[in-house]
Amino acid sequence: MTNPVYDQDAYRGYDDDGGLGAATSKTASNNQDWTQDADENFRIRFVIQATTGNKNNAIFALYFNHEGGGWTALSNSSGAACYLNDDGNSIADNATTSQLIGGGTYISGESKAYDDGTSDIGTGNVDVVADQEFEAEFCINIDSAQVSDEDTILFRVELSDGTDLDTYSNTPTVTVNISATPQNINANYGTLTLTGQGAAISPGASNITAGYGTITLTGQGATIVPGASNIAANYGTITMTGQGATITPGAANITAGYGTLTLTGQGATIVPGASNITAGYGTITLTGQQAAVSFGGAPQNINANYGTITLTGQAASIVPGTATITAGYGTLTLTGQGASITPGASNINAGYGTLTLTGQSAALVAGAVNIDAGYCTITLTGQGAVITPGAANIAANYGTLTLTGQAVTITGGAVVVAANYGTLTLTGQGAALSITAAAAGGTILLTELQIGTIILTELQIGTAILTERQIGTVILEETQ
Repeated sequence: MTNPVYDQDAYRGYDDDGGLGAATSKTASNNQDWTQDADENFRIRFVIQATTGNKNNAIFALYFNHEGGGWTALSNSSGAACYLNDDGNSIADNATTSQLIGGGTYISGESKAYDDGTSDIGTGNVDVVADQEFEAEFCINIDSAQVSDEDTILFRVELSDGTDLDTYSNTPTVTVNISATPQNINANYGTLTLTGQGAAISPGASNITAGYGTITLTGQGATIVPGASNIAANYGTITMTGQGATITPGAANITAGYGTLTLTGQGATIVPGASNITAGYGTITLTGQQAAVSFGGAPQNINANYGTITLTGQAASIVPGTATITAGYGTLTLTGQGASITPGASNINAGYGTLTLTGQSAALVAGAVNIDAGYCTITLTGQGAVITPGAANIAANYGTLTLTGQAVTITGGAVVVAANYGTLTLTGQGAALSITAAAAGGTILLTELQIGTIILTELQIGTAILTERQIGTVILEETQ
């Protein structure tokens, strides 16, 4: 029997995202090369034509040539530039292939020409017939530890004993891409700067940190969008400036560390999925018309710690689902026309720092919350400065809780309002406390009260000061 004369007539690359004949093509047509991410399965299909001879039970294998280093058979384990790897679609090794990319007469006998290396190296049996063709397909993975970015790897089919085919009309060349694999983006002691209309850092799963240097993104759509990452300025600075400056990780810790994380622009936003957002000993600053820290429903902490979280803009807001919002030993400041903190069920606390809301309708509006100045200051300033929780304790403790504005009000459902050893001050035309209140060694001060009612119950060793009261009622019960 005369041995066939073989030619590798055509090829095409595929993603490993479907069964035989159902995967997504990497190119628009046959015999086009492509760039391939390392550490990601892909498949190559070849058209092998035979002339002037027949051969039953022929077996074929895939060989590669990395950067001109010579032809080597692919094994089924890592350690070389590439290797055969089990597909993700439950295709059996040595499965039968049918015509997909060729145009000649397809062989009528056995064509077990799929190979992913799970049962053996090489295809199953193929019955080769003269003047007919068959298609062999291989599932491959490139080992990022053995290659460099932009390396080239050539692939070709040989007989399983290492005999070359007679001719190779078309041979695929794959260019390696390793930049899409998970990695750390770090300025270390230097500077990483992206400037332009769409400046972006978009890794898959990475740590993004400025180290002791600076990461700066400037442009209309400046963006850091990792999948699941830690984003940290550490001792440096991460600065994003532009109309849509955004940090939007999936599930991540966002922290300024000892440095500064600054977003400036019309829609400056930090929107993680389930994360801790903290300034550490540094500063997180969002400035813009819609400056916001707004994440999904997962419980999380928003904390300035020893640093500063600042939101500035017309609608500056912190709106988590279930969270603890605290200034720690630092400062949490919201400034703007609609500055507000509106959590579902949370503790809002200035700790030893300062929590400041400034704007036309500055408000703390929680469902069931303790609002507490701790040892320092909670300040709301604006035309309609309001604290309106459902069922909560409102206390200045050893600090100061100040509301200033035309209609400043503390109006709770079932609430204890206490100055403790600090000062609770309401100043404005319609200043009012409409719940049980106690000074307990501190001072409750209401100024310019008009047509209002003050009820102070169980006031002990404290001071209640009412200034310029007009047409109002004051009730002091059990005062000592």
